[in-house]
Amino acid sequence: MFSQNLKTTSLLIFGALSIFATSCGDDDDKDKPADPIMMEDPEPVTKVSWNYDDKGPAKWGALSPDFILCAEGLKQSPIDLPLASIVNKGDATALTFEYKEDAVLKAINNTHTNEFGVDEGSFVTFNGKKFQLAQFHGHAKSEHQINGEQSPLELHFVHVSEDNELLVVGVLIDEGDENVNYTSFWTEENFLETAAEKVDQSVEGTHDLTKLFPQNSSLYQYDGSLTTPPCSEGVNWNVLTQKITMSADQLALFTNIFDNNYRPVQSLNEREIISTEEDDTVVVNAVNL
Repeated sequence: MFSQNLKTTSLLIFGALSIFATSCGDDDDKDKPADPIMMEDPEPVTKVSWNYDDKGPAKWGALSPDFILCAEGLKQSPIDLPLASIVNKGDATALTFEYKEDAVLKAINNTHTNEFGVDEGSFVTFNGKKFQLAQFHGHAKSEHQINGEQSPLELHFVHVSEDNELLVVGVLIDEGDENVNYTSFWTEENFLETAAEKVDQSVEGTHDLTKLFPQNSSLYQYDGSLTTPPCSEGVNWNVLTQKITMSADQLALFTNIFDNNYRPVQSLNEREIISTEEDDTVVVNAVNL
């Protein structure tokens, strides 16, 4: 089991979680098995246009009254994780992961990032409650920093409970060796380009999600927010201290489409950052449904 120590936090998120199934197609496909039910992106969809350029992070708070927390919130994300400020609490609440070895994915470009939607059945359990893995997506450069150091890429694994509580795991990625644990889906055909509206497509095959995290890592936890409008607070952030690597070619698959789609670090505002023990081992237990 993947056991990490975390502090319990109350989580709030805009909007309701729903699930969707892809339509079956024309009559020639009527004998094909139905597509698996996918978890829909739990982050709120806003009607106000925003971006990382002329309507970028410095202006988000003024674009809509609904975005006021982007300008005035006191528990905003991302943050720099200053090591001197971290409190080690080895007896905090455990976080256990159960991920599928045969997950079905959907590649999505939502105009702000490329993400991978995940079918039902991968989850974390936190404080006795299950949180489904809905999707994971990227930001280049990394949104979180560790002691002021920014990585080329950060992935956010977004989990949501039945009552819409949100739990996010962040993984920072540096350039280095090719990451063979991502190659089954991290391919050119699954990074979609779009001009103005969301596009998506099914990802061929099934994929082992149990190997996507570093094998030895502690974890930073703090109370934060969405890193995109409306910047809702109450998000339980969990950033792995150990980074993973991808090759330059792998990183370029993302950055050729999205580069600089990150929000700058926000003020810590005296928040407490908690870390698990440095020798904790990450083990993601497999579950096949």
